[in-house]
Amino acid sequence: MGFEVNLTTLRLRFTDPSFDGAQVTVRMVDGDTLAAAAELKDVDIATVSPDMLKQLLDGFADALIDWNLEIKGRRVNPTRAGLRKFDVLFQLELVKAWLSSYGEVLEALKAAGQEAAELESTLKVAPLTHQP
Repeated sequence: MGFEVNLTTLRLRFTDPSFDGAQVTVRMVDGDTLAAAAELKDVDIATVSPDMLKQLLDGFADALIDWNLEIKGRRVNPTRAGLRKFDVLFQLELVKAWLSSYGEVLEALKAAGQEAAELESTLKVAPLTHQP
C-alpha cells in the first residue's frame, strides 16, 4: 500500500466586487506550470495570442477542482466543458484570479526562502554532506 499525498488547494480571490460570492477552488500545479504562470502574472491577458489563451484556459481547467458557479440557476460542472459555457470575458477573469493566486504563492515561497537563508546563516552547524 502506498502513501497517499494530499494535494494543496487554493481558493481564488476576485478583486472585482461583482464576483462577491463566487468560490473557485484549484489544485496547486506542478513546478513547470507554476514557473510559466509566474512569467504571465503581470502580462495584460487581453494581449495574449490565441494559442497562449488556449494554453492558459487548458491549464486552468486542469487545475480546477470545484466552484459554485451557475448559469440561469443551474450549476455548471467544474470541468473544461463547463468552463467553455462561460463567455470569454468571464473565462479571462477566472484565469487572471488563478494567475494572481500563483503570484501570491511565489511571493510566499520567496519570503520563506529568504527567512530560511537568514536562519541558516545564524545557525552554527555545517551543511549536510554525503558520506559513503
